[in-house]
Amino acid sequence: MHGCSRRFVTLQWDLGTLDSFGWVSGLRTLLVVIGMCCCLSAELNTAQAQGIYAEQAFTQDQSEAELAKGAKQALTALLQRLTLETQLSAFESIIAQSDSLVKRAIFQDSDDLPSQGLRSVLYEFDAQALTRAVFEAGLGVVSEDRPTPVLWWAVLDDQLAPRFIDHQADQLILNALAESLARYDLTMTTPLFDLEDRRQLTPDAVWRSQTTPIVRAANRYGSAPQYVIQWAGLSNGQVIVTMSQITSKDLLISFERTFSSATAALQAIAAQIATDLRDQLAVTSDTTSLPLIIFEDLRGFDEYRMITRALEGSVFVTSMRVYKLIGRELALKVESPVSREQLESVLLELLPLELVSSDADELRFEISR
Repeated sequence: MHGCSRRFVTLQWDLGTLDSFGWVSGLRTLLVVIGMCCCLSAELNTAQAQGIYAEQAFTQDQSEAELAKGAKQALTALLQRLTLETQLSAFESIIAQSDSLVKRAIFQDSDDLPSQGLRSVLYEFDAQALTRAVFEAGLGVVSEDRPTPVLWWAVLDDQLAPRFIDHQADQLILNALAESLARYDLTMTTPLFDLEDRRQLTPDAVWRSQTTPIVRAANRYGSAPQYVIQWAGLSNGQVIVTMSQITSKDLLISFERTFSSATAALQAIAAQIATDLRDQLAVTSDTTSLPLIIFEDLRGFDEYRMITRALEGSVFVTSMRVYKLIGRELALKVESPVSREQLESVLLELLPLELVSSDADELRFEISR
């Protein structure tokens, strides 16, 4: 699978067998003890294709208490990635359901353990049930297709002169920020800082928040979210950071704060990026009735099955039935916890479609060919 091979140490056990050993009673899972010699991503890709979400955690042993603890840790990490929510307290009602959300746990051999004696466990969660729990908690789900923000980053050097951040001199800072963003399944980049950028914008202009040259330089990088970071490290280890979002005409200050350490500052930058993207991209629950979903000019059964299978596998579709199938036109009645506008976006991302028309009664699409 994905070019990787596996050696199964122990065959799959059902719950009855496990309960007879007294190992797992509260955690309703299937356990597969697996020796792996391939990467975790193969498991994650397979899991998503099967309508489940998967996340890794580490346990001390195979006891019920450790498995339950690991499930909560895995679910917390998964929820951060799915929702881009930065406040862990928002997950409390969902974490309380971790026992019922877990479908199975897979023990793995791993060379990448945080410390000796730990076991790597891949937890698989029911995607539909988890999505419902997210919506019931008042949260939203953010698509995997996420933009990469561009950070115009000015650093105050030892001579109190601003300079652009440097990928070699400031590698530790950039790597630490990338790690903080990774918990949200996000990435970032910096401008090229080449001759064209430097003709448009100087480090001093970034440091002084000069709007006109900043906005002009940012135009080169298109519609990606862009920020100005002004970073000043103090001799006592504290860091003063101002973070602003670049709009088409202005700079909007996100925060201006003194942090106790660079780590705290970088975590705040990552959290701000996650919050902004969550507010922009999250699909949330909506009780408004949905229009008919109509697909025009279908050319054969394969296209019909492509559509129905995609909708059946989507966490944003709770039920679906064929309302009408006449000639090359398929009309579906869909129930979903999301709004009409959000469902439209979901369908365009899920399938190779073009929107024909949209109104209160119908959403019409045709296959892109």
